[in-house]
Amino acid sequence: MQPNPTLAMRGQIAAIILVIELFFFVLIALLLNGVLMFLSDWIRQKAELVKKLRPVVDSVNATTASASKGGAPLPGISENKVVQRMAQLPVQMRAVEKNVERGSSRVASTVIELRARTVMVQRIVKAFFLPGLTPRQQKPLSDSERPGSSARLGEHASEEETRNEYLQAAAPQKDLQTIGSAQRKDASLH
Repeated sequence: MQPNPTLAMRGQIAAIILVIELFFFVLIALLLNGVLMFLSDWIRQKAELVKKLRPVVDSVNATTASASKGGAPLPGISENKVVQRMAQLPVQMRAVEKNVERGSSRVASTVIELRARTVMVQRIVKAFFLPGLTPRQQKPLSDSERPGSSARLGEHASEEETRNEYLQAAAPQKDLQTIGSAQRKDASLH
């Protein structure tokens, strides 16, 4: 039996294609291994840099902590300029914070004083130009001036006078003005 020539030719073509695919897969695997090797070497170098940087970071942290507590920087650390600068930072921040607080308290006191003077000037102008509209403060009555006190009863004051005095002393200023204006209206109608 003779092999089929077309079948033999197709088999050889398939074998060549399989060898080419295998070659490309091996080439891709070698390239990937090379890239991973260089990447792992780069990461190892960076890890060594981090290991070298860690003592510096620890010294910066220790110096910052001692400076924030008000202590002197730790001995032997002051050789590094970064550590020196970091040690000065909390002290400078505290000074800036004090200046800001001092300035804000000045501004607050100035605003309070300005508002108080503005209100004072408004009330003076109102009292000067509109004297009837300003509320008057009543001074407290002494025991002898209070209605119904023992001093007034000794004078044999009438009951009606005592009641009127008590009502006038107890009534608010606004009510007295309302009562006074109502009495004026009644008087003008009669």
